[in-house]
Amino acid sequence: MVGLVINIFLIAIISSSLTAGIFFNPFKIDKKCKVIINQEKIIPSCEVLDSVVIVKHPLGGWGSGFFISADGYLITNAHIAKKFMNSSMRGVVTIETRDHKAYRGKIIKIDHNEDLALIKINDIKTFSYLDLDKEIILKGERLLVLGYSHRELTGRDINHIYFSNKYLWEGVGTPGIWHGDSGGPIINKDEEVVGVGSAYLPKTRHTLYVPVKDVRNFIKGIK
Repeated sequence: MVGLVINIFLIAIISSSLTAGIFFNPFKIDKKCKVIINQEKIIPSCEVLDSVVIVKHPLGGWGSGFFISADGYLITNAHIAKKFMNSSMRGVVTIETRDHKAYRGKIIKIDHNEDLALIKINDIKTFSYLDLDKEIILKGERLLVLGYSHRELTGRDINHIYFSNKYLWEGVGTPGIWHGDSGGPIINKDEEVVGVGSAYLPKTRHTLYVPVKDVRNFIKGIK
């Protein structure tokens, strides 16, 4: 009887912990780059956090993206950018940075097969950006998805076990990509971009992503 009570008690603790996000806890970052809630092993620098942006739609939708150059080139998903390609918007995008400043950008290239879009902001400001030099993901490498789920900059750890060309297999836990994270960078502990987050497949618990080598091929000849 005592053993049964203890087991029930432990199950209750585990269930409440999962609900509270103890085992898979995204962290929010305040304006000073301090981690407010963090139980992950990867804590990005201010420069990395400042490179991640919101791609805002005037009707209320949004996605994420990140700068790949100081002069305003940024990457997001094609399924986000296509919403701006109608006759009225003509590829003009509103980009909001982490300090809540808004910029006007223009879609200059889009590839629906690779789910990538390249946007350019024409502004005199110099932006924080991420390099695309990483070649491969190491098996078992711990990864972090950065993006604006719920319109707040968050980071989510992926317990990465296996991978293929387009998928990251997650061992346990909740989705590595939530609504609003699409288009954001996936980085490793060395703050190297390994890919672009695209979607989550709940039935198989796979995170769909675009490998960084495909991003480099996509921007070749333009940036």
